[in-house]
Amino acid sequence: MATIVTKTILASGGDYTTLSAWEAANQGDLVAADEVRVAECYNDWPGGLNDAVYLDGSTEDATRYLMITVAPGHRHDGTPGTGFHVRRDQDWAAVVRLNANSRARLEWLDVRNAATNGTAYDLQQGWATNCIARGGYRGFGNCRTNGRLVNCL
Repeated sequence: MATIVTKTILASGGDYTTLSAWEAANQGDLVAADEVRVAECYNDWPGGLNDAVYLDGSTEDATRYLMITVAPGHRHDGTPGTGFHVRRDQDWAAVVRLNANSRARLEWLDVRNAATNGTAYDLQQGWATNCIARGGYRGFGNCRTNGRLVNCL
């Protein structure tokens, strides 16, 4: 069974202050390391975390992968903006993107890209569960996906 390594994402006082910094530091061969590497986000940015993250560059399989989740008590209640949320208003870009080889898991994320030609998620693979997509225009629910969406709004 894989070891779970959890790092916190907080405005200050956590392991990382952005998801992109966490991703850059946690790339690698997760299969050889026998690890699931988790970013646990906290709702302490009043306007949401202004960031974009592209999960790529790791060797993963079905039991060893990257995961972004939101801590209990900091999750949305099904309404946008009620818990931790990440935003980036940038045309021709996704706020959260998973490459074609990713087995990553996304849970409880509320993602917004209000740019005219932007999108919230671009999931070429991976899983998204209990997530919210806002803004942008491309794809169903503001998501471009070949991945798996479960209970997403």
